[in-house]
Amino acid sequence: MWAATRDRHLGTEVAGWVGRAVAIGTALVVALLTATGLLSPFGLAFMLLVAFTLWQGAGQSIRAARISRRFPLIDLASLARPVFAVPTGTPLAEAQRRGADASLGVSDAAGRLVALVDRAAAAAVPLERRPWVAVDSVSRGIDGIYAMPVDLSGEQVIKTVQAHPGAQYLVTSGEDVVGVLHVADLAQLLEPKRRTNDD
Repeated sequence: MWAATRDRHLGTEVAGWVGRAVAIGTALVVALLTATGLLSPFGLAFMLLVAFTLWQGAGQSIRAARISRRFPLIDLASLARPVFAVPTGTPLAEAQRRGADASLGVSDAAGRLVALVDRAAAAAVPLERRPWVAVDSVSRGIDGIYAMPVDLSGEQVIKTVQAHPGAQYLVTSGEDVVGVLHVADLAQLLEPKRRTNDD
């Protein structure tokens, strides 16, 4: 199929569906052999495990093909969320009020971005305590956050995420930070029907 259509993704997806058909066929053969008494209980369990493994592997191939087909849609310039930086020492509640829809950052006295707010850590702070908790205490220095150039292709972005797993990445243009890529946004683009817990 790949050779005939020059479409690697279609070839992978078709192979996945063929794999599912083989899994169903295996299950039907198991049922027939069991009904005729030709299959022992051990053989039944083993063959059902084989059929289940085939089905799972085929499903993963189908999913991988559908995801990889969407790689060209990845555009870091549009996916990256803008960074709203607040001065060090700003209360978390005030920072969240100012930059509700942006990725929150922390800047030093010179106005340079030095850290990003960890969204999970910030969300774990009770609402009544946020006016008294400095944004720095739920932030992570940018030196520990992997950066990727804004002009990377979709496939390069995926390879970078696989090589350096994380929840967020700095998106840069030269030495400037132009935004933050949240892996949840990337996952939502690649699999629109799947919900993420990052938002």
